[in-house]
Amino acid sequence: SPEGERLPPHNRDAERSILAGMLREPSIIADALGLVTQADYYVFGHGLIHRAIAELHGARKGVDVVTVAEWLIEHRWIDEIGGMPYLADLHDNSPSVAHYPQYAEIIRAHARRRALARLADDLRSQALDEGEPPEAALQYAERRLREIGAPTQQLAPESLGEMLARYPTMREPLIDGLLRVGETVNVIAAPKVGKSWLAGSLAASIATGRDWMGFATTPGRVLLIDNELHRETLTA
Repeated sequence: SPEGERLPPHNRDAERSILAGMLREPSIIADALGLVTQADYYVFGHGLIHRAIAELHGARKGVDVVTVAEWLIEHRWIDEIGGMPYLADLHDNSPSVAHYPQYAEIIRAHARRRALARLADDLRSQALDEGEPPEAALQYAERRLREIGAPTQQLAPESLGEMLARYPTMREPLIDGLLRVGETVNVIAAPKVGKSWLAGSLAASIATGRDWMGFATTPGRVLLIDNELHRETLTA
């Protein structure tokens, strides 16, 4: 890398230490998984090890160096983490398991710093794009800041059988084959290509019950909010 270039904020030792703690002391796994997520790791291979631990724990299987290595081999990721020697070194050369909450705090703090740096880059690009109103960038910044500052939420792994038992039937369709009640759909495209028209057309079809671009719809109430309008216009 060029001289003077800084790496993104991270702490490799903290990442190694929390993973080693989960490998050496299974009793902390449930708590540790609630403190950090795979996306919080800077080292890609560490995120894969975290995922292996989470998958095995969620399936109520044993977690140790051997079972994690086997899971990574099955998923063809063992080379990505440095092979079995790296797992063995991780297990044998890490500090106290008892300090895992502090390791998690360090990892999360650095993950937030990286997220803030990415947000700053994104906002710079949006600010220089004269095709987008500044309000859109401000709204994006507010949403991302809320997400970055939100507490970690770890979804527990769930088997296919458990999911089928929990959700025996699909939700009622709003647009048959595309959108169901309670779901979210994102319309993403370049500026000025018709996103607003598309969303307005979709809303009008649901409000009237007419087909939308050849898809059958179920009529329902619609609230369409244009976030680019001023508050006075929205409430008029």
